[in-house]
Amino acid sequence: MKKTKFLSLLLLSLVVLGACSNTEKRTTQTSKSKTAQNSKLKDDIKQSSADSTTPEVSAPALQVENNATEHDLDIDAINHGDITTLIGTWQNGRGETLAIAADGTCVYTSNDGDIVSHYKIQTVPDSDKTSKIPYADIKFESVGGAALGLYKIGFSNPDGDQSDISKPRVSISQSAGDYPADAYFYRLN
Repeated sequence: MKKTKFLSLLLLSLVVLGACSNTEKRTTQTSKSKTAQNSKLKDDIKQSSADSTTPEVSAPALQVENNATEHDLDIDAINHGDITTLIGTWQNGRGETLAIAADGTCVYTSNDGDIVSHYKIQTVPDSDKTSKIPYADIKFESVGGAALGLYKIGFSNPDGDQSDISKPRVSISQSAGDYPADAYFYRLN
């Protein structure tokens, strides 16, 4: 019962957060207000990307380009404010995606391509020493926030891990736990 409540809360949190998606998965939006809102978020991301040297975010796909080959997360660098190893597009088993830009701007889009949330990543010094899972904070445009769990290759969630530990991955949550396999985000690029 407790696990079901937790999973329901986690699912609700993920729905509220939103995700980034590839253009092929985007559906045609008929609402003018939704289109205008998405356009503004795209422009914000494009502008923040233009203000930084890497990466470039293409507005139509909201996809962050990362020319680096597959690489692991550098937890020490992230703890000290360098999110280079987080930059890129990440996708979970539900088809939801995160696009993380060099300035820490992140867009979360649902599996049908709708932008659900726009937020900013804030690094946490020594998160790997103060928590059993290294993390960064994510702050939403509106109210609230959550933790972005950081899982290096080979690192297992100590509360139970159903993810592929042979790859770097991230998770979004407001509490610790054994997350379902499809809740973990893996790097697309």
